[in-house]
Amino acid sequence: MKTTKISQRKVIGIGLLEIMLVLSIMSLIITLATRYFIVTAASQKTNEAVEMVNNIATAGERWLVAHNDYSELTSLEDIQNRNFFPETISDTSGNPWGGSITVSGSKNSMVIELGGIPSANCLSLANKLLPATCDPTYKATDFCDTKDASSSFAIKITQPNTCYGTPK
Repeated sequence: MKTTKISQRKVIGIGLLEIMLVLSIMSLIITLATRYFIVTAASQKTNEAVEMVNNIATAGERWLVAHNDYSELTSLEDIQNRNFFPETISDTSGNPWGGSITVSGSKNSMVIELGGIPSANCLSLANKLLPATCDPTYKATDFCDTKDASSSFAIKITQPNTCYGTPK
């Protein structure tokens, strides 16, 4: 009986299957990281906008103490020029999405409007500020026009208590 020796060759290197496996794992990790980054960046901008609105509202309260009403308040610059902003605020030239910030006043109310906010972020911003509206019937969609790619968000602060409201 003859026996045949089958020589086994030593395999050196990486095969195509291993390369494809590594590439698919890397693409999955990159996709998940990108989604996480996008969600985190949007949340951070919304939090910055909430902080900005709260700081402007605080400055409005300081204005009210000094002037007894909001009738002389015509712009954000009026608040800035009279140093009613907290010292921690450095830039009020635009909202976190690059849109405008406008402030106006009447006898017993002040309106803060942020323009150029993406619709999804506007709804998120409205949800975060909604508990302060003092009106339980308001919904986030009352504050944002979701038909446009970018919305404006307006809140009205009335004296003597700070209640936000002014649906679109």
